[in-house]
Amino acid sequence: LRPLHELVKEVSCAGVKKHHLKRATETYLSEKHPCHCRECQNNGLRVLDSDVC
Repeated sequence: LRPLHELVKEVSCAGVKKHHLKRATETYLSEKHPCHCRECQNNGLRVLDSDVC
């Protein structure tokens, strides 16, 4: 598997589009990360399923 931003090729301003897509993906992943969930009971593992912790 390749990162999504590497699939942008042969379009006008590909470098700029790759940069913006990479930054948007990183921002999305940082917002939707299990670390943002509250602590689990009994030392459970935090998991994010869709938008639910």
